[in-house]
Amino acid sequence: MSEQDDVGRRRLYEVTAEITQFLLGDFDERDALRLIARRAREVSGAHAGAVLLTDHDHLMFAALDGPSELQEYVGKRVAGLDHLVRADRVSVVDIPQIASLGPALVAPLPPASSAVGGLFFVAAEPGGAVHEADELVRMFAAQARLALDRSQAQREHSMIAVLEDRDRIARDLHDLVIQRLFATGLQLQGIHRMVDAEVQERIDRAIADIDSTIRDLRAAIFELRHHPARRSLRSDLHTLVSEYTGPLGFRAELTCTGPLDAVVPLEVRPEILAAVRESLSNVVRHAEATAVTVDVTATATEVISRVADNGVGVAAVDHRSGLRNLQERAEALGGAMRLERNQPHGTVLELRVPLAGPRS
Repeated sequence: MSEQDDVGRRRLYEVTAEITQFLLGDFDERDALRLIARRAREVSGAHAGAVLLTDHDHLMFAALDGPSELQEYVGKRVAGLDHLVRADRVSVVDIPQIASLGPALVAPLPPASSAVGGLFFVAAEPGGAVHEADELVRMFAAQARLALDRSQAQREHSMIAVLEDRDRIARDLHDLVIQRLFATGLQLQGIHRMVDAEVQERIDRAIADIDSTIRDLRAAIFELRHHPARRSLRSDLHTLVSEYTGPLGFRAELTCTGPLDAVVPLEVRPEILAAVRESLSNVVRHAEATAVTVDVTATATEVISRVADNGVGVAAVDHRSGLRNLQERAEALGGAMRLERNQPHGTVLELRVPLAGPRS
């Protein structure tokens, strides 16, 4: 091994340790992906490094490190590379959307059932060539996957912390506050006969107020202990799809992708379930289908439900009130509903709702 190789290997160890240390703390997902892209570019001597993530059926630049003019592409979609997400090899490809990039060495992110797919690449300058560094690119792709998994775990941990806080508050309200109020009410009742009529009237009003406060607190405790956040959207989807096995005559295929229970807002969950229910009901009534797929995906920016069948097609499905209501409710959440023909035949109903943005 040459001295130059030894220096390069030592630098790679240092970078790996730096990224691992970064991911052990609390971090922003975008910062982590930018760090990985930057260190990959530096270690490989490439012109640019990037992480691309799937946004349902498209790839988009999630992080891009290199010359400043490349930053305008962050958040934009890139075409022609989607087939590489499920590849099991490192490929050399061109990025036609970016004229200032030469050939790129591309590796798919390692698969994970609970996170979005994507690619990692380092690219040469225009007219240049990328060095054969398959293992290096694979290693940084694995680091990007680790960052996504750790970020998801942080979100889920935060949700668990919120639920634990709700439990603690509910216990304190019941064991401390309500019991003290109840004891105070008993004390007031005990001195009721010891005072004149005017004071008795005031005591009666105070006792009534205490009783009303206890009822309000018990209602609040119930809400804390039975909050919708405790329900699992993933579990509700499985239950819903199972309910339609009998009416359909077969079991629909359900695929859940992304951290649904961690990131989908509570007000959006009923709309997702309603869209799936309405779609399955339409299939039962009109489609004459023999197969149905239900795909629900949470990305960094939106949640998408997509129900597709192989039945008689969209022409047989009228825009009934249920579909109109779905469309109106989706639009109220800043999203959209789309009903279209499936290929080669059948119907697709898709609901998209942003995970951030204005709510009307």
